[in-house]
Amino acid sequence: MLNELDKHEKNHSDDYYYMVRALDRTPRFELEPLWKRAARAIY
Repeated sequence: MLNELDKHEKNHSDDYYYMVRALDRTPRFELEPLWKRAARAIY
């Protein structure tokens, strides 16, 4: 999960934030591992 958080930190921008947020609203989001979903929630 720390690697995922590092990825979010390195890519942080308005566009990246809204892209991640949009992915959370797709059916695919339910298939993501819990640690990845947690990292997105923290981000």
